[in-house]
Amino acid sequence: MGFGTLFIGYFFLINISYFAYTDIISAMVMLMGLYKLSGINKNFKSAMISAGVFVGFSLTELVFAIIGLFTSPSWLTSVLSYLGAARYLFIFILTLFIMRAISDVATEVEAYALAKNAKASVPLSLIFAIASIFEVSAFAKIFGAYIAYIYFAILLAVVVSVLSNLLTIYKAYMQICMPEEEKKPPKKSRFEFMNKFYDSMEKSGREYAEYKIKKKQSKSKKGKK
Repeated sequence: MGFGTLFIGYFFLINISYFAYTDIISAMVMLMGLYKLSGINKNFKSAMISAGVFVGFSLTELVFAIIGLFTSPSWLTSVLSYLGAARYLFIFILTLFIMRAISDVATEVEAYALAKNAKASVPLSLIFAIASIFEVSAFAKIFGAYIAYIYFAILLAVVVSVLSNLLTIYKAYMQICMPEEEKKPPKKSRFEFMNKFYDSMEKSGREYAEYKIKKKQSKSKKGKK
């Protein structure tokens, strides 16, 4: 499923120490998940394109990290600094598209609490843009001896933001039913009483869904009068 795959890929972003080695995995897994989701919302499609670019960037990031294992030229520190800044910008853009898409789809399926959480995650994701600025050593030097404390606070906020976004993606996985899932018949249990229970729950759910559709149709007819 798209949301499940996206969750796994986004989880790798929690790595704030050796991200140069795990970003390529994160980007590729997210790309797979977003590819499955791209057909249901334009923001998911934009997120998929962003993830595709992130794959290419992550590969470059990995190459320079491997170079750093065997040699330490004077220019490498500066390059890694700018790569770190670009990385957080990619995550910022990617997160914006993902959260906007979840908000749109959640609103469509009337999961309003989820839509509200996803919408609230958009401004909170600005922490990635702030982290991007502080990755540039020339800017960080302005704060002198305080930069270590500031940078630690920013990294902590990044971790909290990633965890918060993971929770939102997980809720989307639990609450938003993808079209391909509707076609799959439920697995039968070995216990007959469990099958009867599930059939009863399915019947109740179907009746409630039909009731909501009829209610919407009646409201629509009243609005046209």
